[in-house]
Amino acid sequence: MKTIHYAGILALICIASALGVAGTFRLTKGRIDEEKKKRETAARAEALAVDENAELHFEEMNPDAEDLDMVLKATDDSGAVIGYVALGESQGYGGPIRVMVGADSNAAQILGVKVVAQTETPGLGTRIQ
Repeated sequence: MKTIHYAGILALICIASALGVAGTFRLTKGRIDEEKKKRETAARAEALAVDENAELHFEEMNPDAEDLDMVLKATDDSGAVIGYVALGESQGYGGPIRVMVGADSNAAQILGVKVVAQTETPGLGTRIQ
């Protein structure tokens, strides 16, 4: 009888915990998505070596290389091409490393490189940033 009682209490604790986690997820999802978008915009601006507050428009292009996840064409308000941003991933020692590279409007010169995500050893592999 005690076993059923303890199982019931444990089930109630599990349900309360699951509801708490789900509620927290719903409450913070919007803020997390907004912060992710800000970081992504800042990384694109850093890769293109332009001011983070510059009004740029990005159009997704079809990458020719299989190593690239995404290529974006950056234009200003007048429609002039500012440059290109490519996002790719490769395997590092501690896990995948995602890198964003910015190129000029002719795609002839690299303007900047930004490590977007990595799981390398702190103090050693994290120096790539």
